[in-house]
Amino acid sequence: MAINEGVSITSDVIETVIGPKTKFNGSVTTDKPIKISGVYEGEINSTNLVVIEECGSFNGTLKCAKLDLAGKAEGKIECTEMFKFELSGRFKGDAITTNLDICPGSDFDGTLKIKKN
Repeated sequence: MAINEGVSITSDVIETVIGPKTKFNGSVTTDKPIKISGVYEGEINSTNLVVIEECGSFNGTLKCAKLDLAGKAEGKIECTEMFKFELSGRFKGDAITTNLDICPGSDFDGTLKIKKN
């Protein structure tokens, strides 16, 4: 089998992962997607997708193009394209986005500002 057979490479390939049982404190700036399955405290500046899995948590300041929240997030979040809440998503803080996709049953405690493009 050739290496490229059956593999779809897109710009949304996750390159940075904070794995389960991992705690990270600090700041990251990237143009690549990030997946958080552990604990992240600090700042993220991404021009791409950030995924916070159900077992993941984020506390701090997050600026990204798209956020898919299935875990917990607390702090200040700004999404330039889409803030998506999964059923298990929980957020506490201040959020700014241009588009919001919220699953009934998710938990939002804070302020929300919807900006026009």
